Amino acid sequence: MKIAVISDLHGNLVCYPSDYWKHLWECEALFICGDTFPLHIQFDIPKCRGWLMKEFIPWATELPVEKVYIIGGNHDAYFERNEKEARKLLPEQGKITYVKNNLVEHVSIQDGDTYRIFGTPYCHIYGEWPFMRSEIKLRELFNELPEDVDILFTHDAPFGVSDVCFQGWAADGGHKGCKALRDAILERKPRYCFHGHLHSSNHEEELLGETKVYNTSILDERYLIMYEPLIIRICKTENSPSISEDGISE
Repeated sequence: MKIAVISDLHGNLVCYPSDYWKHLWECEALFICGDTFPLHIQFDIPKCRGWLMKEFIPWATELPVEKVYIIGGNHDAYFERNEKEARKLLPEQGKITYVKNNLVEHVSIQDGDTYRIFGTPYCHIYGEWPFMRSEIKLRELFNELPEDVDILFTHDAPFGVSDVCFQGWAADGGHKGCKALRDAILERKPRYCFHGHLHSSNHEEELLGETKVYNTSILDERYLIMYEPLIIRICKTENSPSISEDGISE
């Protein structure tokens, strides 16, 4: 099954068709790893609701994929404060599904396999932002990650993997990821982990134990579109090949 993964749109809904999405038609599903709402309205819940209904849902509905999975991020206050409404607007049975620390199953139309997907928006604390929790609470939340997960998509990065920033406020050479998430991944061993949150860290494949980890944010620390969507083929029965120079995994 071929999928596309992006994160940290911050309201930048790149129109389709365009060269930016030149490989999207090959993909069955799109995963969005949080921080979707525009920064300038992030805490204005009525405006976020209007943007979701008038801008995001029509945009995502028109994309040439069978399914869109989305989680919240630390700039998505609407999702944290209106979970019930979000699940109603973006139901599991619809084209666009909101996921929050729960497991969903996806039956692929490309290869017929059933993929187990777990998405979580939670991040470690470095300020007063949505979905940020204490280390103790995070370990409790990430304990809900089951075994035998094929796709884990998170907002935060796991500590020590693709979590060193190259520009902006966090460019001090230190690791910025979440230790509780790292430990959960090492214990439960999902096959893939896709995340965002750190715009300028490594966007290439890295390994955390047996898990392949990818940073999929599309913006740099200036909030300008810098990175193309990750396009990758995953399968249930064998290891996926590495990403080619054009960002495509075959």
